Amino acid sequence: MTNPFTDPDVEPTRDKIADVLGPAIEGWDALLRVLADAGVETPWRWFRDGGWLVKAADRTRVSTACAPS
Repeated sequence: MTNPFTDPDVEPTRDKIADVLGPAIEGWDALLRVLADAGVETPWRWFRDGGWLVKAADRTRVSTACAPS
C-alpha cells in the first residue's frame, strides 16, 4: 500500500483516513474526541520530508489521553 497522504495540496480528511483505516476509524474518532475533550487542538501540517502529520498539542498544560478500547 502506498501512502495516500503525500500530496501537499490535499489535506487529509476523515473520509480519506477512513479509507486507509477501515474499521479502525472508530479508534481514530475516539482518540480525537478524547483530545478535543481535553482541549487539545489537532491541526494538520505538511512536511516536505514526510507528508502530512497531525500535531496534538496543548501549550498551556501537558495532557495525556488514551482512547477507550
